[in-house]
Amino acid sequence: MDVDWDSLRTQLDGDFHYGDRGDWFYLPEQSVRKASTGRPFDENKAQKGLKGRRVVLSARVKGPNATGFPRSTKRGKPRDFHPRHCPEHVETCEIDKDGWVVLDIPVVVLENEIAETTYSCSEPEETGLLAAIERRLRP
Repeated sequence: MDVDWDSLRTQLDGDFHYGDRGDWFYLPEQSVRKASTGRPFDENKAQKGLKGRRVVLSARVKGPNATGFPRSTKRGKPRDFHPRHCPEHVETCEIDKDGWVVLDIPVVVLENEIAETTYSCSEPEETGLLAAIERRLRP
């Protein structure tokens, strides 16, 4: 039996629509798991119960798990540099420091973590990140 996840989400959450490629969420660190192993993206921070991790979705949420890429403010690969969003972007935006999107390590989070309360913003088209995600996902 196929489940219509979009319809179910609308019934539970009302009219707020989220969960598209390029949507950013600020999630509990222990919820952000490497897709390859199921282990926390940053085990040290997860064990310490530290604040959270910014994650950009790589695909529209269509099931019980969401997939994406984590963001880090520690130095990463130059090609993965991602500048902070401008303060006027949207009020809820949590992309407030320069950083790097870790395109080499896809992550999964439970779909119930993708919510209005954890939503940050949508990635602006002109940054090039959406195109980089599409290139990364090509076979």
